[in-house]
Amino acid sequence: ESVTISHQNRHKRKMRNRESRRLSVISLEEKENEVLNRNESVTARVLLENNVPVVFFRIPNTAFGISLGLAAQAKLWQLIASSKHLGNHVGSSPSWILWVLALAIGSIILVLYLYKAIKYPFLVKAEWDHPVRVHFFNLLNLLLIKLATGAPHSLQAGEKGAFRIIFGVALAIQMISTNPLYIRWLFDSSSSVTMARPQFLLSCMGWFFLSDLGSKAGITEHWNIAIPEFCWGAGLVLYLIVLTSNFISLNQSPTVKETPAMFLFLDPPSIAATSAMPFFDGGFGLLSQYLLGWCLLLCVLMIRLVPTVQSFPQSLGINWTYVFSIADVAVAAVHYADYQTSLATCILAYLITGLSVGALFLVFLREAYHFVQAFQGKADLYPDPVVMDNLDRFICDLPRSSEELEEKGHANSPLEF
Repeated sequence: ESVTISHQNRHKRKMRNRESRRLSVISLEEKENEVLNRNESVTARVLLENNVPVVFFRIPNTAFGISLGLAAQAKLWQLIASSKHLGNHVGSSPSWILWVLALAIGSIILVLYLYKAIKYPFLVKAEWDHPVRVHFFNLLNLLLIKLATGAPHSLQAGEKGAFRIIFGVALAIQMISTNPLYIRWLFDSSSSVTMARPQFLLSCMGWFFLSDLGSKAGITEHWNIAIPEFCWGAGLVLYLIVLTSNFISLNQSPTVKETPAMFLFLDPPSIAATSAMPFFDGGFGLLSQYLLGWCLLLCVLMIRLVPTVQSFPQSLGINWTYVFSIADVAVAAVHYADYQTSLATCILAYLITGLSVGALFLVFLREAYHFVQAFQGKADLYPDPVVMDNLDRFICDLPRSSEELEEKGHANSPLEF
């Protein structure tokens, strides 16, 4: 009996300790949320009182992902419309609509972002100084190339000269913008190769995008130098480095597995599969088939581990990673169905295309739902954590209210960062 009582007492103590730890964790989370909300409200109030429009905190560099997603869909439907076996009942209308939307939305975001960069450069600097968000500046160059390669066929007819101009501009942007990123990643004493994150793949994607555009523009034949092939090789080596680095450390980075950026692993091999076709006389050769096989395996892994579309979107455009990544895999699958005509390859192309369209609608509905929640006051409209984190450092010594601003003579003066 005494043994039984002692055992019961130990069990009760264990349960009390467990409950105490649970309550302490809940209390800590509540305090962290309270501090975060207070810091965000303080930041927003001080910036508003200094005449910084709120809209510029809702236009981060990740917003270009929206246009890139639409442009990738436009390219997919452009290919389906011209397919010998898949496009019998599909005209050019879907491609036109998606391409015009991508161009219009991208232009609006670009104008707002340029004004933000000119008027409030410290907001852009906060993104440039961030070790991960800096890679999203590559989205603008990716969008330029995707709009060129995904344009409807009626716009592309006989425009190899325009393609070559766009290729030259995009190549210059790629080399200028990625050089400091590679130096910071590979040669900085405070960094290492293993510190690469999935977002690093955005620069790898640029090389494969350039290879695809260069082949369409006939760069090798016109300039007598195999620049598209050079770009393809550079992208492949960088992709393998980033892939190895991430997969080695993935178990130690559980938060990385929960981000849409994981779907970026699909993009480089899928674009590499299609951009390698000119190297095999335009056919979907063995190399392209190997890469497509890897993409399909990654699709299964990513869909199993990653989808967080239902979660709160921290920045505008982040969830559109799902759209353009799966669309690029669908493009490779459609090319393969045209090359290896069979019932099985057509079914594969239909399945991946359906998955791509499903991702488009799912992300669009999630964004629309978030906007409704924001206008009802139930959610914040895309607070940018990178900007908020940096601005909290800048404003920590500034007055926190209008009265304090007036007392210190800063009521009508802009913040100086």
